[in-house]
Amino acid sequence: MKITIFVKPPFGRKRQTQQAVAKNKSIHLLSFVDRACRYIASRTHDRSRSTVSNYRTALRSFEAFLDGRQVTLRDIDQALLQQYAHWLEERGVCRNTSSCYLRSLRTLYRQVGANDRRLPLNPFMGVFTGNVPTAKRAVTVADLRKLRALKLLPGSRLALARDIFLFCFYAMGMPFADVVRLKRTQVRGNAIGYFRCKTGRYVHVGIEPCMREILNRYRRKGGTYAFPVLPEGVSDEELYKAYTLALYRYNRALRCLARMAGIGHTLSSYVPRHTWATRAYANRVELAVIAQALGHASTRTTWTYVNMAGNGVLATANRKIIREIIKNTSVEEVCKH
Repeated sequence: MKITIFVKPPFGRKRQTQQAVAKNKSIHLLSFVDRACRYIASRTHDRSRSTVSNYRTALRSFEAFLDGRQVTLRDIDQALLQQYAHWLEERGVCRNTSSCYLRSLRTLYRQVGANDRRLPLNPFMGVFTGNVPTAKRAVTVADLRKLRALKLLPGSRLALARDIFLFCFYAMGMPFADVVRLKRTQVRGNAIGYFRCKTGRYVHVGIEPCMREILNRYRRKGGTYAFPVLPEGVSDEELYKAYTLALYRYNRALRCLARMAGIGHTLSSYVPRHTWATRAYANRVELAVIAQALGHASTRTTWTYVNMAGNGVLATANRKIIREIIKNTSVEEVCKH
């Protein structure tokens, strides 16, 4: 005789399971924007502020495109994303900015939908998420000399902006974010050692006399930072706000300095970094060495910082190559063929 024993589940287990299913179902019914907002809020402390800001900016743009429509995660497909990309193009958003928005949305899509196997693998396949080469931000050696030669009031806002700009260049293209956060304790002997704010990669910079002169100019007792830009003893939130304001004022001061020095290019916080990389490449420093100096993980990133040779230089190089192949023939005769 077969006896079947029914075991009663622990008290409340069934109810808890039903609640979990209901909760999971309600989450899936939330709009993509709502779920993405929840994800961003939960990752505020383990993502850089710039990354979180990019997520929020992209989400606001996508929400404006939706214009009140509620779309769930499963409504995100290639057709919708292509419509969004077209919508951005119609509003004059450049391709790199559009690509940045779409990359941020792609990350959010993957994160909030990580456990849903019924989602398309990559609905972003039909839209552009690459980078379009842009005009390089480097300036010439003559421009740097003009900037150095400016007569400025010591201790003024413009003098500080000029000194930081030149220090960024002297320190192998050190980013503005790292310069203003540079602590006096990171300046040891004849070298500076710091971790990049953006990537966390360690960079070692030897201190040249021109750098020492600028550092000594702003040396003060009791200060934490090498340059008097950011406040001390404040919360992370207040520090970030102060940095954002300092960056805005710095770029505004650089535009003023460019006009005063008669520099035809726009000066910005990116220019010293691009200029150093371009000058290093022009002086035949290996790309891998430049990448290490800039704190890049890959030389692919470094290429975007280097001004490529002009057409005249390329033409001269090509003539040399032709002469190597056809030694006894003039260049003009070769070009005829």
